[in-house]
Amino acid sequence: MLIEKSKVRFKMKKAKKCIYCGQRANTREHIPARNLVKDKGSVQFITVPSCSKCNSGFQKDEEFFRQLIASILYEQSPVATFLLNNPVARSMKRKPALGVQMFQQMKVVNLYSKGNIYLGKRTAINITKNDHQRVFHVLDKYIEGLFFYHFGKAVSRDWVLRHSWLTRKLEEKVIDTLKNMRWERMKEDTFIYGFNSVPKTCQSIWCLVFFGQPLFYSLVLDKNNADKFGNKAERLYKNTHLE
Repeated sequence: MLIEKSKVRFKMKKAKKCIYCGQRANTREHIPARNLVKDKGSVQFITVPSCSKCNSGFQKDEEFFRQLIASILYEQSPVATFLLNNPVARSMKRKPALGVQMFQQMKVVNLYSKGNIYLGKRTAINITKNDHQRVFHVLDKYIEGLFFYHFGKAVSRDWVLRHSWLTRKLEEKVIDTLKNMRWERMKEDTFIYGFNSVPKTCQSIWCLVFFGQPLFYSLVLDKNNADKFGNKAERLYKNTHLE
């Protein structure tokens, strides 16, 4: 159940445990990650209690996440273009292997509409299984942090987080769910998120939008419902009797 933001802020100030592992919190985790934001002074970041180990544990994957998402969206977003040409480029100079890996995974492909009309060429990126794992690790940080911010408590350790890339096919299936979400616009050209929860529970559905593009669809479920409903988020949303 959602609680008032003033009460959440009070709980966040009083929280002494890392929301990710339960150990003593001695730092804060930022949402969105600071390395995604061009003008940091224009964003009121959400911060949640974290320990140094979890905080540092996200850093390498967050750097990879920035590089990947900026590479995917640089043709569509001025902010992604700026990141790719500036901080990401500097990062690749310091760590050339990152640049080599990225360019090896890129190729130019022909782009067609649903009606098979040729739309030109577009850069495509091959995303490996390991890449997915790194991306989903960053999504764990975002979703658990946002969950704490809105519900005032950490995700239970026996609950399940499930993430999916919001492909066109999936978006068509869950469009009604997306329309009914509560949307929070932290920075219009950088990070927006939407969510909805099952009444009387904190089980919830989330959509994360980076650089103006809805990219990820995530579920937070207790174990019983995770086993029961699998990845069918629209069923979770419609079945409000879940406990």
